[in-house]
Amino acid sequence: MMKALFRGRQWLPSDGLSFVVLLGALVSAPSVHAEPSYLTAWSSTYPASVSDTIAGCQLCHGSSNQNLNPYGAAVCLQVGGISTRLQTVETEDSDTDPTGSDNITEINASTQPGWTPGFVNVVFNSGTCSALGGTEAPPASILGDLDPPLTNVDLSGTIKTSDGTAICAMVLASGQFMFSCNPVGVFSLTDLPRENDGTVKRQIYADGFFPKIDLLNGTSNEAVVLTRSGPCPSYNPEYDPAVVPGSAGNRIDISGKVLLQDSQTPICAMVLANGQFMFSCDGSGSYALNIPLDINGQFKLQVYADGFAPTIQVFDEFSPTNDVRMARASECQ
Repeated sequence: MMKALFRGRQWLPSDGLSFVVLLGALVSAPSVHAEPSYLTAWSSTYPASVSDTIAGCQLCHGSSNQNLNPYGAAVCLQVGGISTRLQTVETEDSDTDPTGSDNITEINASTQPGWTPGFVNVVFNSGTCSALGGTEAPPASILGDLDPPLTNVDLSGTIKTSDGTAICAMVLASGQFMFSCNPVGVFSLTDLPRENDGTVKRQIYADGFFPKIDLLNGTSNEAVVLTRSGPCPSYNPEYDPAVVPGSAGNRIDISGKVLLQDSQTPICAMVLANGQFMFSCDGSGSYALNIPLDINGQFKLQVYADGFAPTIQVFDEFSPTNDVRMARASECQ
C-alpha cells in the first residue's frame, strides 16, 4: 500500500521501505573529516601501504568519528589540498611510539601513524583540531601491527666542551662502551638493543665534567656538549699512593661503597677503574672489581653519578678497599 509523506505543503508518495532507506542515509552520513574522499586521497598518495585498509576511518579518527587521533589532528592543522597536507606531516612522529618512527616510516611499514599501544593516545576535536584533554587506547577494530618492530640502534657523534674542545670520555649504552679518545672526541656504538620501552640510555663520563645521561628513541648522530664540574667540596680523605712499577700488570680486587657526602646514604653510580667498570646500584652502594694495576702499580678510581660531581682518586695495591663519598652537583662552583 502506498503511503504519503508530508514535506512542507506537499504530499509526496512513498512506501515504507523508501522511508527507511532515506532515514538510514541521513543517520549514517559521515562527518566532514570522515568523507570517503579523504581515504581515497590517502590511498592515492600511498598506494603501497595498507594502513588505511587495516584501520579504515580510524586511520585518522579516534574511537568516535567525531574525534581525531594525533595523526588526524596533525593533518587537520595543515592547509592546502589533502595530499599536500598528508605529505607535510610525513616527517612528524604523531603517535610518539616507542620506535621513534616518523609518520612516513609507519605508513611505509603499513602500521598506524596515529596509534601506539596503551591508553596513551591523545584525543582531538575533529572540528577545531585541538586536544580534548583525554587519552584512549587504540580501537580493537584495527587489525595488524600498530607500530613498526623495534630495531637495534646506532649511536655516534662527537663530545666537546662548549668552546669546541674535543673530550676523551667514556661512552656507555646497552652494556657496550668505548672511549672517545682515538680520535679525541669521536664515538660510535652500533647495533645496540633497546630497553623494553623502546629507548636506549646513553651515558657519557669524563674526568672533570658532569655526567651526561640521555634517553634516546632511536639511532642518532649528534654533537654532545659536556659541562665542566668546577671546584667541588671533597668528602674523601687525601691519599698519597706509592709508586711500585714492579707491580705493574698485577690484578687485584678492589671494593667499597659509594655514599652521599659524609652520610651512609648509598648512591647508584658508575664505578670505573683501569678499564673495568660496574654500577653500585644494588641498594647498598657497593662495588667490587678485579682490575689490572697500571705502569706505576696504581689504579685510578673514577665514580660518576647523575646529579653529582665526579670523584676521581688514585690508589695503590695497599689500599684496595675505599668508600667513595660524592658531592652534589649543586655544591660545585
